[in-house]
Amino acid sequence: MNSSTVHSTVPEAASASIALRLRLAFGAVAATTLVASVAAILAFSSVTGTFNTVSTHSFPATVAAAHLRVNSQELTTALAALAEAENPTAKRAAHERLDAILAALPQQIGNVSEGR
Repeated sequence: MNSSTVHSTVPEAASASIALRLRLAFGAVAATTLVASVAAILAFSSVTGTFNTVSTHSFPATVAAAHLRVNSQELTTALAALAEAENPTAKRAAHERLDAILAALPQQIGNVSEGR
């Protein structure tokens, strides 16, 4: 009888060992999933901060710099028109255009430095 008791307890011990290993494996998978979820949340937080910086400062500053570039080209054109003006009326018109462009420059430079 002793040998039959030994045979019947071995499968129970083996099944208990398999059940324990399965529980440990599922626990390890769940822990790995939890760690990956925390890492993903932290990564998304970092991306959100970067996006906010780009959308509130870098991109508006780039747009303002592009406007400043266009106005500098207009300034060059106005100076060329002033140099080529042959009569007082043309010179006056070129001066007025030049004054308007120069008056707008400080605001545009401020927009670039402020990122607006």
